[in-house]
Amino acid sequence: MIVAGCVAVVFGIVVDYFRRKGWVNKTQGWTMLLIIIALWNGGVYFLNKESIEGKIVIGIESAIKKMPLFQLIEEYEPQKYIRLKEKMIVVAKQHLSEQEMIDAIQPDMSIFQRERMQFSTDPWVVNIIRLNI
Repeated sequence: MIVAGCVAVVFGIVVDYFRRKGWVNKTQGWTMLLIIIALWNGGVYFLNKESIEGKIVIGIESAIKKMPLFQLIEEYEPQKYIRLKEKMIVVAKQHLSEQEMIDAIQPDMSIFQRERMQFSTDPWVVNIIRLNI
């Protein structure tokens, strides 16, 4: 907000200089200033929107990397891992709560556990199933 104000002041000084030199009249000067301010604010809005979405994606990826079940899915079923990660990112971009994000991927996680993990002999996998049940 402060930066936008400073930019408006600087462009206001430039437009006033043009007006005093006779290159533009008062109406043209105000029009130029308003267009410049609108373009500046529009650019800042879109840049902030992209950076916020990037932070959401990075946050989701770092949270997923810490979960043992997602590590297992990433190792053995990379396509399912990518699909689950993208689903979580879509839910996060909608600014829904963590519980709603969990609810969105829970059916997929249950299907994965039933399909792949119930026949496992690895004690680590069996412990994960017990914890999730």
